[in-house]
Amino acid sequence: MKDKKNKFVISKEGKKKLEVELHTLINIVRPKVIDALQKARLQGDLSENADYDAARNWQAEVEAKIKEIDSFLSNAKVVSSSKKQNKIVKLGSKVEFYEYDLENNLIKEKKSVKIVGLLESDPFKNLISNDSLFAKRVLNHSVNDIVEIKTTKKKYKIKILDIT
Repeated sequence: MKDKKNKFVISKEGKKKLEVELHTLINIVRPKVIDALQKARLQGDLSENADYDAARNWQAEVEAKIKEIDSFLSNAKVVSSSKKQNKIVKLGSKVEFYEYDLENNLIKEKKSVKIVGLLESDPFKNLISNDSLFAKRVLNHSVNDIVEIKTTKKKYKIKILDIT
């Protein structure tokens, strides 16, 4: 998600991961690509050289990813959540909550997610984008708040148990 100054928001941890990925691409992967290109060139005719074509495609992918990460980092605004700010949900907060089944008036289960920037999100690892409907609804709420979340298919409530 971009903020008012056209900057992407990212957590401190997310920025560090992207910096490590960029370093790896530039200093480890790129030299491997160059080596693969050089070896493919030694095979002769480049017009019908599948290894050369594969190496060129790999090079294009790596260079595009380097450019994408570099651009993102250049336009990233790091938002950190200090321990003092754990009273309300912010970018970088880990939110523990109960989800309520409104139809049966039951607590379904205890869950936990972390609110992160868009490029950091990975729902399979419970890293939820601050641009998601869930995050937009819980941002700026506190422990013990009950938040209603409506999607096109479902309506449910959550009770925030803890914010770290």
